[in-house]
Amino acid sequence: MKTTEKFEIFINPGGFIEQRFVGSQNPESVRTAIERLIKQSEKLSSKKGRVLILVDITNISNIDVSGKMSETRGEIVEAMRQAEYDRIAIYGDLAGQVMVNTLVLIAGRRRKIRVFEDRIGALKWLKSKA
Repeated sequence: MKTTEKFEIFINPGGFIEQRFVGSQNPESVRTAIERLIKQSEKLSSKKGRVLILVDITNISNIDVSGKMSETRGEIVEAMRQAEYDRIAIYGDLAGQVMVNTLVLIAGRRRKIRVFEDRIGALKWLKSKA
């Protein structure tokens, strides 16, 4: 991970996209993360495979609920609605879970996006056949 970036994204050897966030996030870092995630999902989708995404928010130091992130939250909801994916599993602490679950409900994507307390639960659901 570059020192200036607040996230990393890669194709996990298990065949899914993995994204990890680190530190405090700001509108610019979140926008960049969304853009890169969409590009990765388009690459996998074009190969006709399932697009599974695992997102780690455990190392976000502070969930910003202020107005400065309001527009960014809207962009996250839009990405949840428009991006190409089969499932997204997100895991992190309680504050992160509450924020993400709220955005998932707004996006209407409860069947495709789930939030978990830990990586094990997230991976189990992500890789299941249901």
